[in-house]
Amino acid sequence: YNSQSFSDMITLWEDKASDDYRDALLKDAWTQYRVAVAYDKLLPSQSTNTETHKAKAIQFYRNAFEAMPLNTDFLAEYTGAMVRALRTEEAKPLILNGLKHQPKHEGLLLNLGYCYYTEKQWALAINTYQKALSLNPESQATLSLIDLYIAVGQKDKAKAMYNRAKQWADPTILRGWSF
Repeated sequence: YNSQSFSDMITLWEDKASDDYRDALLKDAWTQYRVAVAYDKLLPSQSTNTETHKAKAIQFYRNAFEAMPLNTDFLAEYTGAMVRALRTEEAKPLILNGLKHQPKHEGLLLNLGYCYYTEKQWALAINTYQKALSLNPESQATLSLIDLYIAVGQKDKAKAMYNRAKQWADPTILRGWSF
């Protein structure tokens, strides 16, 4: 896991671990989380079935969260994987519940912002991303707000977010925008 050899981890889990060993580890939140990350981070060039790996990542994140339900980082990863798979209707209630317990969790706020964005609830999305940004001035919320402000026709605010992002973001990420 630490060497980020994700395909080797998946091979170990799927082909080399006995059924008894896998069954014993199903309740270990950290093992489930690490296997989820392996499926989630496996590059498309390393996988012949990306959709299957996305589904497995979601399942393993879910296992981790269920094994340790008070860990909001696991919840953020689980709902983040669902959001990336466009399962926002399923993710949103879990995110909202997690935010009741930890209202300043940046990852959950980012996931909720994306849910609102896909629902075209612009004001709620902006407010949620602004909350995430208030917690971390170099938050990914900055990049999301650039797109969001463009979508609602507020190019001046988008440009301000772009200029803010130039201070810390990878320039290759910023190439998609021009002002």
